[in-house]
Amino acid sequence: MRQETNCVLRKSGRAMQEHTDGTAVPVAHEAELPQPGSFVTVDVAGAPLLVVRQDDGSIAVLSNVCRHRGARVELQPSGRRKMFSCPYHRWCYGRDGGIRSMPFDDGFIGVDRVDRSLLHRASTVRHGIVWTTTEPGTELDLDTDALAALDSTTLLHTSRTQLDHTLDDARATLPDGTSVNGLHITDSGSHLEVRTLWASGLRGETSELALWILVPAGAPATDHDAAEARWRSLTA
Repeated sequence: MRQETNCVLRKSGRAMQEHTDGTAVPVAHEAELPQPGSFVTVDVAGAPLLVVRQDDGSIAVLSNVCRHRGARVELQPSGRRKMFSCPYHRWCYGRDGGIRSMPFDDGFIGVDRVDRSLLHRASTVRHGIVWTTTEPGTELDLDTDALAALDSTTLLHTSRTQLDHTLDDARATLPDGTSVNGLHITDSGSHLEVRTLWASGLRGETSELALWILVPAGAPATDHDAAEARWRSLTA
């Protein structure tokens, strides 16, 4: 079973490396994960990832792949869980990725549970954005000084959309703005629109767009109203 799972991870890692820029990828805004157990799932170039708020308040990026048969342990795009369970044989994993239960474990005598935990990706939170690596087992190489403007903002709305476009074609549709470390930032004056794109197929044939609407801390009500109106126009 290890060989099957490792094959899935190797293919995902190669695709991720081929269809992303650099070694760091933005995958979530920390405000999307308000409580322990809050999670979002993302597919970055065929690599299923699980971004989870830990019990100590930190954020972990895990491989959303069961270590038994390679199935996804979480199918929902977001939510809150105490544990994540594989649909096949109900291997259950805690928020930290460690195995909590293995039904029919008499068939797995001698299996090292630590060795079968969900794989962790290197990750960090900077300027409110959760970043991870483009390839398993690599360290983050990230300079985010240019993103300091995000520090004093509040997340107002977020959306994630599957696109039937390649990554390059999807990038061509982005509005005017500044691109920094995989983030595309449009400053409207009243709010910031922060977008990021991932290639979401094993061959990069589709992509996923995340949008975060951020309002400066202490912004007047008129700015909030303008941001809300913009959100309605984007989601109409």
